[in-house]
Amino acid sequence: MNTATPTPQSPSSPLRAQQVQFFGSFGYLHLPGLFATEAEMISSGFDEVFASAEHQAHGSTKVIAPIVELTPKLAWLREDPRLLNTVTALLGPDWTHHDSVGSIVDGNIGFHTDTEAGGQDLRSINAFFHLDPLTRDTGALRFIAGTQNTDAPWVSDLRRDLARADEIEELFASRAEDLPSMAIETVPGDVIIGDCRALHAHFNGAPGRRLLTMNYAQTDPTDDRSHS
Repeated sequence: MNTATPTPQSPSSPLRAQQVQFFGSFGYLHLPGLFATEAEMISSGFDEVFASAEHQAHGSTKVIAPIVELTPKLAWLREDPRLLNTVTALLGPDWTHHDSVGSIVDGNIGFHTDTEAGGQDLRSINAFFHLDPLTRDTGALRFIAGTQNTDAPWVSDLRRDLARADEIEELFASRAEDLPSMAIETVPGDVIIGDCRALHAHFNGAPGRRLLTMNYAQTDPTDDRSHS
């Protein structure tokens, strides 16, 4: 359970070595307050796009992708040095911005991984902007730490077992939301960086939760799309 009061990330400072180490070990990183000043503008831009653009339905989730290109209130995120420096610190110098997704989420989203945009041998990460305050009891994003390490046998076993969503209680004598995981409580302006290979989920949230996701993927150093 995340009970400590997070220290805001300085907008001008790069990631510390300890943060890079934390991300590499556990598969996620919380950057509190990174966009606190711009949180209202991001929220407004998101709402304006959903009010005017068509969306797709993925189950009970409404999705628009790409989204940041559809309004100046979000487009600047593609060039913001806070994101660019963070991505470079975690992926290295050769990467591309792959996609941006706006989601309005109803209900639970069980443990899953995200498609790796970079391909089998290239890593990808998501930057999650939750536009509503979230706690572990109201839909906060949660990760099972270390599950980005796909070479570990226990990770392969867990991925297989959690894919059997209807059998989780039979397998573990526990509900999915009660399995050991870290719920990252956030307020608008916070950013969570997640390795796309790491198992993550949302539980117990109210309907209408707003989420903006930016995806970045490593590229081959000879690929001229880097940082596009």
